[in-house]
Amino acid sequence: MAMSVGVSFARVPLDEISQLVAKIEALGWRERGRGDPWVVSFGKQIPEETMQAASDGLREVVGEYWVDADEIKDLLRRADADTDA
Repeated sequence: MAMSVGVSFARVPLDEISQLVAKIEALGWRERGRGDPWVVSFGKQIPEETMQAASDGLREVVGEYWVDADEIKDLLRRADADTDA
């Protein structure tokens, strides 16, 4: 089964992005596209029963730079508020 995930690089220092992408690709994930310069979609063919483990492994590689869905929504709200001011 194909699994896709979006990874935000908004917190990653610029000089570390290439290293982080290489680590993600070493886990078998492949870049599928970019939503913007800071968000990348990765995909991987994996058995359904290992999806959670694959997701956990990806999150472990991203580590302290992980941005979850609620944090992304908050970042977008703040960006919108800044443009409205």
